[in-house]
Amino acid sequence: MTQQVSIALVGDSGTGYREGAAREALDHCSASVGTEVRTRWFETQELAPVAAGEGVKQLLAEFGGVWIVPGSPYKSLEGVLSAIRFARE
Repeated sequence: MTQQVSIALVGDSGTGYREGAAREALDHCSASVGTEVRTRWFETQELAPVAAGEGVKQLLAEFGGVWIVPGSPYKSLEGVLSAIRFARE
């Protein structure tokens, strides 16, 4: 039976970071350890409006990990920090 993991990718499209690179890295690693990885991309601005309340928790609760992808400065620092805060807590 293959173990499954889900990872939330948080970043911004069009910042010079190749969006698919994180997914490719996860696919490569998961193949070598026999784990299936499911990912979902979240734009930083998508997380910003919900950062003040329980919204980030509701959006990210189903994921086993959060990957903040390179791309600074982010379009929404508030969105990035809310994802980091959720992962820490």
